[in-house]
Amino acid sequence: MVRDYHDTRGTLHDLESANRGNSDLMGLFGSIRQDLDHLVPMDFLDRYDLQRLEQLPRYLKALALRAQRAALDPSKDIRKRDEIAPFVEAFRAMTEAVSSRTTEKKKDALETYRWMIEEYKVSLFAQELKTAFPISAIRLKKKIREIDRMI
Repeated sequence: MVRDYHDTRGTLHDLESANRGNSDLMGLFGSIRQDLDHLVPMDFLDRYDLQRLEQLPRYLKALALRAQRAALDPSKDIRKRDEIAPFVEAFRAMTEAVSSRTTEKKKDALETYRWMIEEYKVSLFAQELKTAFPISAIRLKKKIREIDRMI
């Protein structure tokens, strides 16, 4: 897992170094770096259970592939990112709405939704890595509705 993280950061660094003069690409790489930081926060060992830790290398490889492909076709990356954006925004909004009154069931559903988004990213940016379970925009929308009905 640590090697995969190191490799992904190295890939991003190399691509950024090779494309310093391209502000559009640098913006895309910055976005991917934010995704990396969100995926592997400083306290990831405390946050993630063993099952989740086992999935991280695949998500990291997907980020590296995404960065490499973005360098070749930035407009395609932007289209795919725009496809994911409403789901990421919904997650952000639902997470901000969590309060002391939010049930554990809803918190667990939000955590499940978060990882569904990561699987969706794999399906869009690195299909060859395969998803851990079937995922689609329809499934994500269904999960949002399910979470919205919870207390």
